[in-house]
Amino acid sequence: KNDIERKAFDIANSLNVISDKEKELIIINSIEHKAFRNKKGTICLECGHAFKTDKNKCTCPSCGLKLKVEDRRTYKEKNYSFTHKLVVKDNYQIVITIVCIQSYYKGIQAEYTVSPIIIHFINSKSTILLTKDTYQFSYYIRLPYKIDSDFSIKQNSYKTYYYPDYVLNKKQILPILKRNGFKGGLHRFDTVSLFEELLRDNKSETLFKIGMHKALAYGIYKTKRIYDYWKQLMIMNKYKYVPYDFSIWYDYIKLLEYFKMDLYNPNNICPKNLKEEHDRLLSKKEELNKLEL
Repeated sequence: KNDIERKAFDIANSLNVISDKEKELIIINSIEHKAFRNKKGTICLECGHAFKTDKNKCTCPSCGLKLKVEDRRTYKEKNYSFTHKLVVKDNYQIVITIVCIQSYYKGIQAEYTVSPIIIHFINSKSTILLTKDTYQFSYYIRLPYKIDSDFSIKQNSYKTYYYPDYVLNKKQILPILKRNGFKGGLHRFDTVSLFEELLRDNKSETLFKIGMHKALAYGIYKTKRIYDYWKQLMIMNKYKYVPYDFSIWYDYIKLLEYFKMDLYNPNNICPKNLKEEHDRLLSKKEELNKLEL
């Protein structure tokens, strides 16, 4: 470990505690609560109370939780949810991933296990990752982390980026993230990827600020090469054009370039029928390739 990693490790040890209040919020807000129904009646899987209802959603008359009612013969189930707890410390935006494991069995009060499994320390230069130990064949396991193990520093990996079902401490945000456009909404991005982009890439920051979330998502999760067509993206924004599929639009722009067509003409950049224009140019290119052979 270098000095920075040691410092992150020390901070992580001080954050590796989930309060009873936080556990309660996570259990209530991060995971769906259910009742199973058969011919004999309905059983709340949270408290084990038996009652009758013909609705698909209801409130348990015993524990008061809002329930989704499913018609099932079995009464055993295990579910997972992921919560992100946000913390600001020593100029790091810290994202703690907490797993909530929900175990149901007929007639018995639901059991919950709530435990932090991943901690990301994010700043404008790098991300430091700490995780619990993983199982040997973790690729095939839905929850690959040994929740009773200790944290250790690992090489950062997109496999540790979870989209949260719930977020704790939404106001614990670095001032620079607020300045760069983050106002609390994730807009279908995973928390860590979004924070990394807003802190490190001016173009990603601009796309987020002007609301071009689909273009930003393509840049984050597919390829940053879409930023090579930055002026075309800004033309698209000027005319409020949002393609239904950015992968087709990106391929279409490359086809325009291939045929040396005007890449600054809004009519080319923002076609009324994107798929039709894309397929027309693609067919034309394929025919030319055949002639060359």
